[in-house]
Amino acid sequence: MKYYWVNFIDDFLYEKSVNEGLSPKTLECYKTSFNLLFLNKYVDIEDFSTFTEINFKRMLWDAFLSNNWSSNTYNRYRKELKTFCDYLLKNGFLISNPFDNIEPRKLKKNLPKALNLKQVKELFNRIENTFFSKDFLSTRNKTIFYYYIYTWCRLSELIKLKFSDLDFLNKVIRINQWKWNKDRLVPLTNDLSDILIKYLIKKNESWIFTNLVFPTKNWRELQKRDIYSLVKKIKVSLSFDFTPHMLRHTFATELLRKELDIYKISRVLWHSNVKTTQIYLWLNLNDVSKKLDTVSLYR
Repeated sequence: MKYYWVNFIDDFLYEKSVNEGLSPKTLECYKTSFNLLFLNKYVDIEDFSTFTEINFKRMLWDAFLSNNWSSNTYNRYRKELKTFCDYLLKNGFLISNPFDNIEPRKLKKNLPKALNLKQVKELFNRIENTFFSKDFLSTRNKTIFYYYIYTWCRLSELIKLKFSDLDFLNKVIRINQWKWNKDRLVPLTNDLSDILIKYLIKKNESWIFTNLVFPTKNWRELQKRDIYSLVKKIKVSLSFDFTPHMLRHTFATELLRKELDIYKISRVLWHSNVKTTQIYLWLNLNDVSKKLDTVSLYR
């Protein structure tokens, strides 16, 4: 019977992969959830009568306490198993989803970390001083950081970026299937456009002929560890710590500092809900305080 279930789960993962374009990493996360489903003592994969709300609650609570899960981890398992039960419901194995009334755990809302203007200037100087050579690799590495800074991109988007995604005429960058199998457009600023053009000229002069914008010297796709290695190299002489994702938060706060409308910023960042964007307002309190100091309140 369990061999049958392995095939059944494979069919579920295959459907997710084909219809929703889930990444291999996401599919691996689903597999860890299925391991929990096979090894727990409350829900029997071979007996649908055990697929009850209380049994799944006990399973998640037990795993939460014994494995010292974070609330994020708990919510991930809950969400993935709920999705699987929706699949069982659709295929007639269940009459209701036992997860419908199992609430996710509340998360602590930590403010995103961003660099201030002084740190950004120090980072710019460090990039120039570290990758001062005029060869291809040094120019590529420097351009990678500027691309990060000016596009608020994600790591996986950067390493898969292709030359055909750059539209210099309409001043946009197309990010293909970035998340939830969606495409999005990112503005291509004048500063970044100039940097990319100079880099692409150097790339061609170095006989690196591949559609990838940021390839290895052997024309292959960069790995995430390669980018982390560059970040580590940059951080050595900085007076502060940073991660690539902090540059995304830094860009958002810079847009606020330039007084761009919060709804426009939300569209630029491709947030599905403006409430996600509003968290950056708290990072801009210094500028708000300075402006308040220049006006007379209640007079």
